[in-house]
Amino acid sequence: VKPNATVDLRNADGNIVISQDNGNITFDLNSTLTVGGKDGKDGQMGVAGKDGADGVTIYGNGTIGINGKDGIPGKDGKPGMNGSNATVTVVEGTPGINGKDGETLTRVVYTDANGTTHEIATLDDGLKFKGDTGEVIAKKLGETLEIIGRTAETANVTDKNLRVDNEE
Repeated sequence: VKPNATVDLRNADGNIVISQDNGNITFDLNSTLTVGGKDGKDGQMGVAGKDGADGVTIYGNGTIGINGKDGIPGKDGKPGMNGSNATVTVVEGTPGINGKDGETLTRVVYTDANGTTHEIATLDDGLKFKGDTGEVIAKKLGETLEIIGRTAETANVTDKNLRVDNEE
């Protein structure tokens, strides 16, 4: 550049941001890049492998190619991990799930390949027990419910059954 000449530093694609402060010129990379796209044509960016062929390519239409344009999703080329997949969501759990009627817990649920929805159990879940007398006893998973017979071994029970009286 000759002394007192004018230099045009415009950047047509906007990928480089040029600023001037007290006679200093600063070049920065824009936080949003446009690569190769033109009006009516998607851009793309990629990394070539050692043989010069596409290694990884991100296309302007939102797709990613691995080892070439189409890539191979999953271990064996089927969607998901090794050809299997599931939809996982969070929903309000079944009422009474924590042992108290009307109360619910937030649940992780998934839908299997057959379209069946399953709720995932946690250690806060439990079982409900009821004997011949007494109220229902709810125990969380991992908690102990003692079933102790107080009837003497020589006492009779009806219908060759055992009698259970429960107390919390």
